[in-house]
Amino acid sequence: KNIIMNDRLAFPIDNGKSGDFLTPEQSIPDVPVTGRADGQDWETCMTMNENWGYCSFDDQWKSTQDMILKLIDIASKGGNYLLNVGPKADGTFPQESIERLTQVGQWMSVNGEAIYGTLSNPIDKVMDWGKITRKIDENGNTTLYLHVANWPSNGQLNVPLLNSQPLSATLLGSEATLAAEKGSNSLIVKGLPIAPVNQISTTIKLAFNGDISVGENYVLPDETNKISLLPKDSKTTGVCVEGDPQNFGCWATTAIGSVSGDITWKMKVEKSGNYAISSELGATDAGIFHLELNGTVKDLNYPGTNGAAYEVKTLGSITLDEGVYNVKLTRSSTKDGWNYVNLRSIILSYTGGTGTNNPTPDNIRIYAQKGILHIDGIEKGNLIEIYDITGRLIKSKRPNDSSESVSLNGETFVIVKISGVENFPPLIRKVMVR
Repeated sequence: KNIIMNDRLAFPIDNGKSGDFLTPEQSIPDVPVTGRADGQDWETCMTMNENWGYCSFDDQWKSTQDMILKLIDIASKGGNYLLNVGPKADGTFPQESIERLTQVGQWMSVNGEAIYGTLSNPIDKVMDWGKITRKIDENGNTTLYLHVANWPSNGQLNVPLLNSQPLSATLLGSEATLAAEKGSNSLIVKGLPIAPVNQISTTIKLAFNGDISVGENYVLPDETNKISLLPKDSKTTGVCVEGDPQNFGCWATTAIGSVSGDITWKMKVEKSGNYAISSELGATDAGIFHLELNGTVKDLNYPGTNGAAYEVKTLGSITLDEGVYNVKLTRSSTKDGWNYVNLRSIILSYTGGTGTNNPTPDNIRIYAQKGILHIDGIEKGNLIEIYDITGRLIKSKRPNDSSESVSLNGETFVIVKISGVENFPPLIRKVMVR
């Protein structure tokens, strides 16, 4: 009970698992940017080349940059990094290992405090510029370390969702003192030098009094009100994030029906209206996406694209009101046999209208029963015109409600024209009167 064991025991211990911490090999697991939700400890085990032991002809060495960025990524997600060295037969280290370990050590001599003893990133958002680690001292004061791999050229670094003002902002390995200014649901670090302290990753240290305030991570529309649902802003269950550019993968099945795994986002709609839905995907076969927004599900048929070849496809349309939406995407297979989908994005593009109170061709329903024509989903101000099979106008009226019923005794077939639907041409439907 007093010995920490990895997960490679052949039997469960008192926690019901085969060890105290997980040990994935040669990969960084699909862990959220804030670390594992269940708090499970983990350690990525990697070699410096392709072999655990010494191999004279293995020259596939990882670069120093690769190893440092992996170290930062793992630490930011609450994990440990076990880096293997395969010694020669005489016990000495290969020169390639010595060179890389020396360079990693030089980086750690400046940035070690941002790695050793740190906790996972507290901000639930993928940063375009790099990663975040943190420390909390015995008095409850927080320090954030911003590991900046993509150095900004304008001297400013935006930290989305960080809503606390730091006591100080400094650069590790530099005497420079920085400024920090609260923005709209963000913190902007200013006064950065033109060149980074380190070309691989430079660390900005932010010291706070007490805990920090973190805003919610919404996917926001761009200036055209287009909303891009991407892997970097998602949470996944049973679906992996992989590749560059990133895509959702590991979404395969061998049977018809619902496929395990889901993807979730939280998005903000800032303009009510109609949105076209498209996606960039690679699929072996056609199937169905189920897009759930605040509990309402819209089924979207997607086509096959000859497997791994990515194509942008239009999937349908939807009408949304301004507000915050919890979005969940699942899929169903329509093929009995192995098939998969790789997905890079779901895009919602604003096309006009004013929200669900404004009718669209998709939500206007026209049908007839027992000689009565029923029209649902319209609004006051629309013009309803009904013609017989010869084109003669039978009736014309403007509705007083969202539904309208018209008696058509003696008619067997009519043409219905609805005008005044904003941003759409007149809707024309042929209806059999029963």
